[in-house]
Amino acid sequence: MKQRIQIDTFSRYHFLSAPAFSKDASMAAVIVKKVCGNAYTSDIYVMNCDEKQLVQKTHCGNVRHFTWLHDHTLLFACPDGEFTQFFAISDTSSEPDLRFTLPIKTL
Repeated sequence: MKQRIQIDTFSRYHFLSAPAFSKDASMAAVIVKKVCGNAYTSDIYVMNCDEKQLVQKTHCGNVRHFTWLHDHTLLFACPDGEFTQFFAISDTSSEPDLRFTLPIKTL
């Protein structure tokens, strides 16, 4: 029997964006967007390609952009009002480090 689409069907849906491999292609990262009330949260998830394990690396809910640096480190941007904060997090760390802040808004 087919099930009808319900309102909560959309709230369980996750959007993936900006997938990217690390420099040595051993890790993959993606921004996962989830519905939260009337808005979306967005965080980075990283997968070790050898072990096939997916781990949520950020928990701030407002990641907009990221790029891989050397040695399995991600640099990512989080808007904070009139400023954008840039953090770095490695595959072995659980907490990001604030690297710098710019007086600009990101979309």
